[in-house]
Amino acid sequence: MNNNCNYQRAYEYVKSYNQNTFAQGCCCSGRSIVGPTGPTGPTGPATITIGTTTAGLPGSAPSVVNAGTGQNAILNFVIPAGSTGPTGPTGPQGLPGTPGGPTGPTGPTGPTGPTGPAPNLTAQTTTLNPGEDATVTINGTEPNYTLTFGIPAGVTGPAPTITVGATETGDPGGNANVNITGDNGSYELTFTIPQGPTGPAGGGLAAYGGLYQTATQSVETTTASTPVQIALGSNMTNEGVTGAGNQLTVPEDGNYEITYSVDVAAVTSPATIQIYARTDGANQIVPSNTSKALTQTAGGTFTGYTITNLTANQTVELAAESSGTDAISVSNAFLTVKKLSPVTQV
Repeated sequence: MNNNCNYQRAYEYVKSYNQNTFAQGCCCSGRSIVGPTGPTGPTGPATITIGTTTAGLPGSAPSVVNAGTGQNAILNFVIPAGSTGPTGPTGPQGLPGTPGGPTGPTGPTGPTGPTGPAPNLTAQTTTLNPGEDATVTINGTEPNYTLTFGIPAGVTGPAPTITVGATETGDPGGNANVNITGDNGSYELTFTIPQGPTGPAGGGLAAYGGLYQTATQSVETTTASTPVQIALGSNMTNEGVTGAGNQLTVPEDGNYEITYSVDVAAVTSPATIQIYARTDGANQIVPSNTSKALTQTAGGTFTGYTITNLTANQTVELAAESSGTDAISVSNAFLTVKKLSPVTQV
């Protein structure tokens, strides 16, 4: 409701009030005499004053109350408040508040938790390229873990220089031996070959001879359980027995002592290696056979000794065979044959 409407209502109210107001009589000589109603006099001046304006409850009817008189009205207005408008936009963020107080003291340490299960560790290794850094990796889930150690391969060093020294005679029945001396890639090999059994009185060695090769050689045992000849390219001091083509040839029938020694390096794949002497490039001298199981980390020295009967011009050589199909690496190999003299008849 606007102010013009309010003013109109106030005017009508004042007008009605004046019309219903009676004139009072006057007193004369101590008594009242009421005469007839006279004519209506002219309307005197009226005043209207705006009093207070008060906000009413939303949805209530507006009202006007005369707080004055009919002639001099004082109008107090009650105007209902409007309904709540839509929410206005969010205002800008205020300045940060004052930081809180200092950090309180650290609370007491809680109780120790239960001990977890003990880890189950397995380890394996893998070979890295030369010059790479060693590594350790952990795989698995609690409590089972696998540790993989990466170990770089060593750099291949220069080929060693090997010379053959003296060949000594050992005690009868002892083992043949190869002694290596030297360092920094330069080595000397000294052979000790056990003396044969003492012959009968008046006897001795009727013939003897030997072959050797100290340099490392690859023996192509690439077909499982198939023998391959071992190269023996150098002659020892021979008497009666001749050496050629990696074989020793005996001069006559008789009993001969056969001795050998061979170093075999660690193999590419685990395998059982056999080294033995054989005759005529085909027939194994069974008592001379030496067999060992080798791995990727451990080689072995094979030595053999036996006495057997040979016929004139029969050949003796060394052979190797493997249960696997990889070549083997052989070094410091030698073979000797000695003819034993028969007992002298007295």
